[in-house]
Amino acid sequence: MISAIPVRDASMLLAFRAANVRSFRDEFELSLVSTRLAEEGAVRLVTWRDGGRPIGVLPVAGVFGANASGKTNVVKAMDDMRVCVLRSFRGGSPTGGIPRRPFLLDPAARLAPSRFEVDLVLEGVRHEYGFVLDDERVREEWAYRYPHGKAVRLFHRRGSDVELGSAERVKGRAVIELLRPNALFLSTAASANHPVLLPVYAWFAGNFRLAEARGRQLRQALTTKLLDDDVSREP
Repeated sequence: MISAIPVRDASMLLAFRAANVRSFRDEFELSLVSTRLAEEGAVRLVTWRDGGRPIGVLPVAGVFGANASGKTNVVKAMDDMRVCVLRSFRGGSPTGGIPRRPFLLDPAARLAPSRFEVDLVLEGVRHEYGFVLDDERVREEWAYRYPHGKAVRLFHRRGSDVELGSAERVKGRAVIELLRPNALFLSTAASANHPVLLPVYAWFAGNFRLAEARGRQLRQALTTKLLDDDVSREP
């Protein structure tokens, strides 16, 4: 039996999936859900639904492979998703397309859409969010939550058609009026301060970050500060 550390009200990534992005033509997945191979004491038990059994999650994961095998592009694909969420509405041109990096070694993939998706836990509830887009528009986008283990739709967009969930429908309809073909519904909803979707957007802004070499000194200084604090050192 693997020992695990309970974590309350945690916001944690469970899995990231993407397809037709950078050096990946087919879908790949990076999962942080623990297995029997997890090291002793490394697993965090995270509540993901009301009354449900906690799920084992790894706080750290590594990607291993030969040189030029695509390890860095896994992280960059995650950053591509984050940038699209944070900038597609405010930073995108109303008449422009969508900047993306599809797999370039296959001519068919250059024209095919790219797909991004995350499973995460926010305040003890599992959420699922993802989108499919090409160079011109968002083809599909969805967000669901699982408060009792069963999917509850927050919204599901197919082209220009958006199916809203039961919560905050008035605010959702206002977001639809602002929505552009080349902007994500989540980004638009965050700009409109949508109370249900804002936590998902805030997770991308505050957690889904790419740590590059140019920011190493700042990260080292922050790590040193946290290690000097007794509360921050606690698991």
